[in-house]
Amino acid sequence: REVPGARSGPLGGLRFAAKANMDVAGLRTGNGSPAWQLSHPASHRTAPCVSALLRAGAVLLGVAHMDELAFSIEGSNAHYGTLENPAAPGRLVGGSSSGSAAAVASGLVDL
Repeated sequence: REVPGARSGPLGGLRFAAKANMDVAGLRTGNGSPAWQLSHPASHRTAPCVSALLRAGAVLLGVAHMDELAFSIEGSNAHYGTLENPAAPGRLVGGSSSGSAAAVASGLVDL
């Protein structure tokens, strides 16, 4: 779900994706785990780091893939798959922030 940022600011119009362990008000924080996501209610608040980006004018495009509970060094997730590096096909994006890295490398988001 897209969440627009402030109308103006130093990051005005830049797009970003929040890692799946960052709270966004109204969404369930999944932590890369379907069991976690189903067993927790939607967040009532937005993480301070996400709020700061929105206040600076950035636009939240959605939530980025991550390995389950941030517990891998290669970005693999048994439930949602393993991302390939869009900038280097055949290679892993790597790390628990693999979805964020893939989103930036593919040009889907700016930061």
